[in-house]
Amino acid sequence: MSKNRCGGVGSYAAFFISAKAKSLIRSGLFNPHDREDIEQELTLAYLQDAHKFDERKSGYETFIRMIINRPLSFLLP
Repeated sequence: MSKNRCGGVGSYAAFFISAKAKSLIRSGLFNPHDREDIEQELTLAYLQDAHKFDERKSGYETFIRMIINRPLSFLLP
């Protein structure tokens, strides 16, 4: 298990960041030793945009998924 626990983020964001890092490793795009770095990058992406949440535009969980997936969009076909 990674030592990085996504400090400073809510429980759903931490869960989604961890799940996304595991998914990227399972896909073969990254190796298991990259997990902590992936989690740190995704946490940073979350923290940079977390203040932009507007409940009139989307639900909180949807917003989290969008801002965490956005930096990864260049990896997807």
